[in-house]
Amino acid sequence: MIKSSVETSDGGYLKTDKKLMTSIPGMFAAGDVRDTDLYQVLTGCADGARCVLNAAEFIKGPTVRADFFWSDPNIDIADYARWCVD
Repeated sequence: MIKSSVETSDGGYLKTDKKLMTSIPGMFAAGDVRDTDLYQVLTGCADGARCVLNAAEFIKGPTVRADFFWSDPNIDIADYARWCVD
């Protein structure tokens, strides 16, 4: 279902923008599933960290309220995202 909805390269990798977001708003891709010129474990780890921070920024955007996703609206989603990566 996702594969038919998201833009991919000729090789079947997910295309992303500079923030690693796919053609589906709010869906981010990291590591070897992403169309990139470098496939290494370290690159995949860095991609994952970037995705978490970019996803947090996306969620905090003007169209989505953080308290929609969290029972405590005082939780800073960017801090939570950083905690998930550590």
